[in-house]
Amino acid sequence: MGSGLLIFLLITCLQVLVIAAVTDSNDLSALNAVKSNWMNTPPSWIGSDPCGGGWEGIRCTGSRITYMYVTQR
Repeated sequence: MGSGLLIFLLITCLQVLVIAAVTDSNDLSALNAVKSNWMNTPPSWIGSDPCGGGWEGIRCTGSRITYMYVTQR
């Protein structure tokens, strides 16, 4: 495999990862509204990107939040 093709594939893969990690702005706004009204959010809910930051109970498909599971503590 040529080095040019290898570099192209590497850059393409990195772009896909970066794009997939950015949470949809509408989903983020809704989740932040929920977060601001709860007294005890999960400790992993820090940072500004639930899809790229590993927030507990949040699962994403691409940039969209598609699953939310939380329990009472």
